[in-house]
Amino acid sequence: AGYSTHMVGKWHLGFYKKEYLPTNRGFDSYYGYLTGSEDYMSHKRMGYLDLHNNTEAVYNETGHYSAHLFTKKASDVIMNHDSSKGPLFLYLAYQSVHAPLEVPEKYTEQYKDINDKHRRTYAGMVSCMDEGMGNLTAALQSAGLMDNTVIVFSTDNGGQIHAGGNNFPLRGWKAS
Repeated sequence: AGYSTHMVGKWHLGFYKKEYLPTNRGFDSYYGYLTGSEDYMSHKRMGYLDLHNNTEAVYNETGHYSAHLFTKKASDVIMNHDSSKGPLFLYLAYQSVHAPLEVPEKYTEQYKDINDKHRRTYAGMVSCMDEGMGNLTAALQSAGLMDNTVIVFSTDNGGQIHAGGNNFPLRGWKAS
């Protein structure tokens, strides 16, 4: 009711009919993936590009890491929001830390003491996402929105232990 609504990141809630796309489900704008398990740099899944700006494919972001793209887009939404026209609802669904395990090398350098390559990459992915959240909160501060903001940080499932995840002391994992 009066909110400016924006979605950035992984939709994964249906796309085979236009009615199921984010901009037809209540979002004023959308930037991200419609499915899951995309390559973080090519933005393809099974050879097909799956990066969209609203309903149009985005062809010029190959080589740019998805967490960086999503953070930038979400920060732009925040910085361009006009509070005089109503409140903002921003749903940011990072692809991280989902398979395939990929992250720019600079994020794994601090974890060179972790011998398991999957776990090291996973840790780098978490660090990159954490950096993104820091940049997002900085954008909220800069835009003067932080004092009137609720941030809910959640995940859709436990870590996949066969792809770097560790849920200790809890038992189970994704798909268990």
